[in-house]
Amino acid sequence: MNIQGNGWHAAAVAACAAAADIAVSFTEATQLAVTLPTGTTVEFGDAVQFFAGKQQPAENAAVLTENLEMANTIAADDSAASAMGTKASLLITLANMGVQKNAVQTAARAAFTPSAALAAALSKIEAALEAKPFLSGVHPGVSDFVVGAALYHGVAILGPATVMAAAPRAQQWINDLAVQHISPAFEVVGTSLGGWTRIGGQVDRRPNPVRTAAAADAAIELNRSYKKKENQRQKERAAKKAELAASSSKGAAATGGPAASAAGASPVERPFGVQATATQRAENKDGVPQLQDGIARVTSALNEWGVTHTGPFEHEPATDVAKLLEVSASFDGVPCKNLFVKAKKAKGEGDSRMWLVVLRHDTTLNMKDLATQLGYGKITIRFGDAKSLLENLGTAQGHVSPFALMNDTKLDVQVALDEAIVQAGAAETFLFHPLVNAACVGVKGGDLGTVVQRTGHTFVTVKGE
Repeated sequence: MNIQGNGWHAAAVAACAAAADIAVSFTEATQLAVTLPTGTTVEFGDAVQFFAGKQQPAENAAVLTENLEMANTIAADDSAASAMGTKASLLITLANMGVQKNAVQTAARAAFTPSAALAAALSKIEAALEAKPFLSGVHPGVSDFVVGAALYHGVAILGPATVMAAAPRAQQWINDLAVQHISPAFEVVGTSLGGWTRIGGQVDRRPNPVRTAAAADAAIELNRSYKKKENQRQKERAAKKAELAASSSKGAAATGGPAASAAGASPVERPFGVQATATQRAENKDGVPQLQDGIARVTSALNEWGVTHTGPFEHEPATDVAKLLEVSASFDGVPCKNLFVKAKKAKGEGDSRMWLVVLRHDTTLNMKDLATQLGYGKITIRFGDAKSLLENLGTAQGHVSPFALMNDTKLDVQVALDEAIVQAGAAETFLFHPLVNAACVGVKGGDLGTVVQRTGHTFVTVKGE
């Protein structure tokens, strides 16, 4: 049977030195156990014999040899490993945290079945302990430490009552042995498996808080200057942000008007020489106009601007997209949704935080992605309040459309158009309320940018799904 250097089996070497009747120091034992280079294998028996020769008095050679063979059999057994399966690391962590009744632990214990070899070994231990408290006699010796160390891994994780269900004397023996000798030996070689000992003569699952704190401090120091590599999800997010930023800049440049960047400040020069007023128009406080007044104002402006349009198409009031889809089914055009949103805080000097976002009815764009595309990063964007909507666009929720930009004479509201609408050009017509949600007016996708610019606003494009 081979044991790995620095592995849990190496603790058996130090465990031998934990007995009072073995004339070798902990320092000497630990030095041998922990200085084995990683990957080095040593014969388990050789390590034990190193201390067996120092024992005073020596154990019966025949008994020692028999117990050494039994320890090798137990250490090579995979009954506990089979029960743990792929959850071994998690089970060790749970044990070290002091958890004892987790669902994963319960399932592993239920799955445990001792092999014939392990059952025979436990039966032999149980019989040997009938006449004496330890395998070596009245006091623990090499046989106890070696056999106990071979059992300790499975016992510490699954529990004595599980691994030794048919051997009650062996359960008491491993508890006494672990508390007094094996657990301290594991601590010396740097393994906290099984936790710290406590008064009560039992295997304690609680970790040593002093060692835990020291290990945490060491880990922090080790990783202080270490920069974690991006995981796949972070790489995908970064690539998506870069793609969105590129498409946004490209869309803004393609509008034909003054350059407008979502991430930067609004340009001073306004389209068509429109000048911002010092205050918003007084009529904005009147809110939504009468249907015919709204239609007349919008169609008159479109005619003045030379923008071809269809309609108006009158219909039942449509306060949301679902209703608009229903009432506009027979109209020539694609319904749109118009969102008045507001950032929680400004992204820079001069930023009004207010946006009119115009999207196809079937475009999906969540607020987090919208904030990123508009240059706000992690700043939250939410739907604007009714007061700001009335004051700046002179309208109310359910009536919003790009035509309401005519009411923003102060030019405070920023505009973002769906890239899909702008790129549609003359191929598609899009429907918008003429300031009132009881009618629609159709405008070509390529002309929507002109409508926005004629009101003195610039725009950027955003990309949804």
